[in-house]
Amino acid sequence: MKNVLISIGGNCNSNISNKNLNFEQIIAVDSGIKHIYNLSLEPNILVGDLDSISKEDYQKVLDTNINIESYQENKEHTDFELSLNKIENPHDKNIFIIGGEGGDIDHMLSIFAKIMLEKGDLLLTRHQVNPCLQMKSPMFKWASSIISYFIVLS
Repeated sequence: MKNVLISIGGNCNSNISNKNLNFEQIIAVDSGIKHIYNLSLEPNILVGDLDSISKEDYQKVLDTNINIESYQENKEHTDFELSLNKIENPHDKNIFIIGGEGGDIDHMLSIFAKIMLEKGDLLLTRHQVNPCLQMKSPMFKWASSIISYFIVLS
């Protein structure tokens, strides 16, 4: 299977660089582009409403001619959902997700929910998605145990 990397905003303590992986596709989601740059990678596309990307990172995207797919802030789907829609043949890919650490619990739960639930022709299973999150907070451990319970049920 080929590898896809999705980088979302929020804190990122991922050890993805230690995994020695090659990515067929790298998708930056809004301010998640900073994690891509910190790993010395270049995304194929920047997706989102671009409400949280820094001016410096946005200028770097423009300077390197990275494909930008921007959306209005008032939209039907989250930036993360939009990024999932950019993956061609997701059933044939290993999808790695970095970022998304810290912040509100509802954001983290929505990310996990999107991973687990069928959306159109996209059904991601725990075998295809590799969240590279390293949250150590009690809230994350609580949310992870709930998510693990639902994954087992699915």
